[in-house]
Amino acid sequence: AILQFQQYLKYINLQFPENLEIYFSIYDLITIQPLFDFIDFQSIFQFIELQQNQESYSEGKFNVYKQNPSLIINLSCQILQCLISLFLIMLYHLIKKIIYNWIFCSRNFYYASTLSIYIKPQLIIKCEKSFYNICLDILKLKKLMSFQGLQQALILNGWDMTFKTLLYMRNISTINCLDIIQLIMASIILILYFTILLDGFKSKQKVQKMKRFQILNFGTQFFFLFFLINIQRSQILQLGLLLLTCIFQISFLFIYRHIQHKNKYIVKMVVEISVLTFMLNSFLYVKECDEYFNEQKKIILGWIHISILSSGLISEVIFILKDSYVKWKQLYKRKKPECARNPLFI
Repeated sequence: AILQFQQYLKYINLQFPENLEIYFSIYDLITIQPLFDFIDFQSIFQFIELQQNQESYSEGKFNVYKQNPSLIINLSCQILQCLISLFLIMLYHLIKKIIYNWIFCSRNFYYASTLSIYIKPQLIIKCEKSFYNICLDILKLKKLMSFQGLQQALILNGWDMTFKTLLYMRNISTINCLDIIQLIMASIILILYFTILLDGFKSKQKVQKMKRFQILNFGTQFFFLFFLINIQRSQILQLGLLLLTCIFQISFLFIYRHIQHKNKYIVKMVVEISVLTFMLNSFLYVKECDEYFNEQKKIILGWIHISILSSGLISEVIFILKDSYVKWKQLYKRKKPECARNPLFI
């Protein structure tokens, strides 16, 4: 998530040094997109005539990092996820039907009582109890198959889907039926996201506070990407608006600090402060500073920025290692008394 957020910084309309550009591109190596490129999905889309003659959006930094103008191609990963989700929903309803018709019925108890004649009743009861609990856990997945589950999925995919949808909306064309389908898709996605934003201000319970924080967090993501894509002509204005969204994000993090896990809160705060620091120093990359700030100085500043931006990732790794060590220590303490009671150690 940290690298996913930071990769969008490369689209800021500034001339970054090469070392910083490489750092921003690291996320591309660890996503599913290289797999899609290896499978050559582009040729598949060409075969089914999904490729378009429409020119890609090429204003500012998007002239360097050209994006495919087709929304269907850009959201191919999310479409694949959607198809898998639909399959899982259908599978869930099938399993649910089997559970109610074959498990939670008198017939099941009849078979269990018949088996208890040949097998120990205690073993039958234990197996029945375990199987019953598994069935209950499966039925609890209903929340994920609801609109709340859809909301959560949209929030988790917020960065990618919002970026690609806003980018498509920046360069709309209605030449053929495919363009109209893509326009409808983009409109539905944006309506769903606006529904999520409005839904975050309805309830004031503690459980809903976390949901509201997630929605506010997505709101800052949305405006960050909106300014990133649409304000490419003015370097200072774009940087100023992005800086403002970072300040709002840090404010929301601080206000909702009591409902967050301590370690996650610290990592998020380190990430946001590092990005804020990067934004403040990035004014040195604007064209007006070129005559005072040469390429060599930019490379040095680039290494400093890489160190600052890496602090969030380093802090997350430290907490993961710390939690792993605590779990290992607890497991070791539980096993130690068993070894002490073993006759071989007497």
